[in-house]
Amino acid sequence: MTPSLFINETEVNIVVGSYKNAGLYIALDQANGYPYQTETGSLTYNTDSILPDFHAFIDTAKMPEAEDFIKNNQLGEPTGFIGQGPKGETLPLYMFYSEVLRAFDPQGVHNYENRTNATHEIEYKDVMSQEEDLEVDDVEIE
Repeated sequence: MTPSLFINETEVNIVVGSYKNAGLYIALDQANGYPYQTETGSLTYNTDSILPDFHAFIDTAKMPEAEDFIKNNQLGEPTGFIGQGPKGETLPLYMFYSEVLRAFDPQGVHNYENRTNATHEIEYKDVMSQEEDLEVDDVEIE
């Protein structure tokens, strides 16, 4: 049985997938199957940056409670790096715990790992030195 998580008194399920560029995608679906709060329910923000496995920027502009949710449920931890979205929004970079995510969505984590081949061994300085604007891309959940 998948553990229950709550955000603002709403029961949610974690859905793990990958963006078209193989970046980590995490969404929150309400227990009733509808996306949580935002149009897509996306906890993560896709960029053109290549990130290490199980790392993602967090969309705190659309979901201000996201960081507390991640920390309170021990889903991951902040790396200390901050990205900037196209409208100037700050996007904290998080490292997610693969085994914790696997407890919530084993198939989604499996598909993500297969798609990335666990080869994104990139130093943070390389990720953060990119000067491109961050843009949202389409999501693929297998």
